[in-house]
Amino acid sequence: MAKQAVVIGAGMIGLMTAYYLRGNGLDVTVVDAGEPGMGCSFGNAGFICPSLSAPLPGPGLVLQSLLWALRGDSPLYIKPQALPRLLPWLLRFWGHCNESEQDAGLAAMLAFNLRTVELFDRLRADGVVFEMHEEGLLVAFLDEQGLQREFAELRKIERHGFPAPQRLDRDAAQALESNLSDRVVGGVLLPAERHVQPRSLSLGLMRHLEQAGVEFRANTRVDGLDLRDGKIAAATARGEGIGGDLFVLTAGVWTRQLAAMANVRLPLEAGKGYSVTLPAPGEPFRHALYFGDTKVVLSQYRDEVRIAGTMEFSGYNTTLDAKRVHGLRKAAARYLRALPDERGQAWTGMRPMTPDGLPVIGRLPGVENAFVSTGHSMNGVFMAPVSGEALAELILDGTTRADIGAFDPRRFVRH
Repeated sequence: MAKQAVVIGAGMIGLMTAYYLRGNGLDVTVVDAGEPGMGCSFGNAGFICPSLSAPLPGPGLVLQSLLWALRGDSPLYIKPQALPRLLPWLLRFWGHCNESEQDAGLAAMLAFNLRTVELFDRLRADGVVFEMHEEGLLVAFLDEQGLQREFAELRKIERHGFPAPQRLDRDAAQALESNLSDRVVGGVLLPAERHVQPRSLSLGLMRHLEQAGVEFRANTRVDGLDLRDGKIAAATARGEGIGGDLFVLTAGVWTRQLAAMANVRLPLEAGKGYSVTLPAPGEPFRHALYFGDTKVVLSQYRDEVRIAGTMEFSGYNTTLDAKRVHGLRKAAARYLRALPDERGQAWTGMRPMTPDGLPVIGRLPGVENAFVSTGHSMNGVFMAPVSGEALAELILDGTTRADIGAFDPRRFVRH
């Protein structure tokens, strides 16, 4: 039986995977190219919202994305200079933009995420200390037709065991959030949803793992995998071998390069997200907010408020586009009576995207002792516990209580 696990990538997915592997008795080493917990999840809004599990590809998005591509402040932006390199991936992505595939993907995601809130409660019960808010999610709209469409879509979650969404008119929405402007026509309340301060969760997990004996190797970029007889003998970093019985690839968008070292091609692309973090307003927001017409979100933490959103396809880079940040503030301002005037702390990070919008969780094809968990798109924070638990079960027992068939790497991997 395997005793030593090497987890490559210390974002939220990697940390949670390490948590469940260590909790099941394995010795765990976590390796990261930078500082653990400082990757894509760092500037995330921290939504714990399994109800918002629909895959990104959907009906009508082909034409809409082409129209949005002409606007630098749009919810989904494709940088023209990157289009030649991105086109093969985008063609695959657009091929999944239909209702039947999105409905099937949504069903798989909702079933997988049904225990999400329960697992966050278990983290706290196990002594992991982090900031979490439990007031629910309020989806606000400026357009009545958009509100009607979104409410109809959100009602699908009831068939999968989630609490029913509550439709609100303007007065009811403003009674819950007095900061909403009169331009808001109404909203939808998802009362069971939550949000966390992502950095607090990363730090809480790292402290817990260190106390449990997990070894962290920061600023250690894996540049090779030593393959022998269909197994990985060691990961190499600057010529040094890091040995183990099993290896888990959880490096976000960089998992594509790691998998290629094992002769496996994963169709991952970087979908950049942006956020700006501001001082908390004098009258704090009571709920997490999702501005449905613009796909921008807002999270209130203890001492600050974060506005986040957008999806930018511009290749592998963390160049911060000030126009995108300005677009976030401008979009949020349409829904609110006031925003703090301070410039705030702007951030951008690369989300790992797959063409079908579903994560990649399972055994790495053709490699006996390697596993992968990536491609969680915008949902890495809230999917991390259930993904870590499922992968640990697969590694240790060969089966999982949650159905991960839709996320199997073999669905599009070529050797």
